[in-house]
Amino acid sequence: MKKKFFILCIYLMNIGLLESQNNSSSQYIIDIDNATNLGRIPISHFFKSLKIIPLETTEDCLIGRIDEMQTCGDRLFICDNNIANAIFVYNREGKFLKKIANRGGGPEEYNQIESFCIDSLNNSILLLDNSKHKIIEYNFITGEYIQSISLKGDITPCHIFKINNTLYGDLYYYNTNIPANNCYLLQKIDLKTGNIIEKYFPVYQYNRGWTNRNFIESYAFYPIYSNHCLFVQSFMDTVMLINPEGVSPYFTIKSKNFVTNNIINNFIESKSPQENIPFYMLENKSIYKISEIIESKSQIWFSYMQGFGLTKAYYNALENKTYTYTQFNDLLLDKDRGITYIQPNYLIAEKEGFFYQVTSDNIPVIKHFAQQGFLNPKIGNIEYLKNIDDEDSNPILFYYEFK
Repeated sequence: MKKKFFILCIYLMNIGLLESQNNSSSQYIIDIDNATNLGRIPISHFFKSLKIIPLETTEDCLIGRIDEMQTCGDRLFICDNNIANAIFVYNREGKFLKKIANRGGGPEEYNQIESFCIDSLNNSILLLDNSKHKIIEYNFITGEYIQSISLKGDITPCHIFKINNTLYGDLYYYNTNIPANNCYLLQKIDLKTGNIIEKYFPVYQYNRGWTNRNFIESYAFYPIYSNHCLFVQSFMDTVMLINPEGVSPYFTIKSKNFVTNNIINNFIESKSPQENIPFYMLENKSIYKISEIIESKSQIWFSYMQGFGLTKAYYNALENKTYTYTQFNDLLLDKDRGITYIQPNYLIAEKEGFFYQVTSDNIPVIKHFAQQGFLNPKIGNIEYLKNIDDEDSNPILFYYEFK
């Protein structure tokens, strides 16, 4: 009994030591407990302009919802994997260019798109199809098939990202008996064989002991600009940087309320379905789920959850200070009108700005605002919004440009 207790103490000490080492090796330590609350501020405090991009809608490009988006040069790649099960390619003005929809049972076809990424070096797009346990690559200019990569093993990614000639994926352990102490968060995949070359970040050390089995993350990779991608999962307090040199800690969230290994372990021992974890976080008032990451120059914007509440924050690296805030969108509206009932969804950030989507459900609201004269006259496309078909229109993109 004493021996078991001693081993447990050593294990817990090692966890604490490893977490301390992770924090100290990050480029930035972001203290949210001592953040300055700016209150309600105009979004123009941070960003220069808003461009509204209506996506062309024809019978060839009907999008139910944008589930994932990537950019490459003047092209926007939009994935609707639930309704259309296809990739739509647009230019930055919203003009439809191409549809990649090679569905079927053949070797050059896919059944269901789980995720995708862009290879800008080779003008190709890689589609993850977990139903076939494959990654299928096409030329995104011609749409021609290039190759298929059969993934090996019982563990699978739900999100992928390629940087130069290195392919990464997150890790999900569906229907496996692999114990949590042998589970990881990130993998490097061999582009020729589909084998896992390397695994990173044990879940007990980096994700509070949480193993992804059934609860699928909305995001894993945040490609900010060329050769600079961030990676995070729901219970990680440290956001990782992926670049051509490899993988390393980038910034760490410091808070006494961040979810602990004990809280996650108690939830796991309760045998509750993984889908119930948000309710458990609410009960414990735990901070978790760093998301909506945007980066420009010396500032990092992000969101985090505490229970069911979402907090927006940004970190100024030059000042080494953290701020929290709520915002009103003066780039969209002519004045602060309180609740707008328009809830754009984060899509992707890049070097010059970032994209949100207005889903089809919210289009009648923005149409009403345009007709009532509530929109900022500087945004353009207001006449289009006044007459938009709010029943059959594709989602609308909001593009915010950095100052």
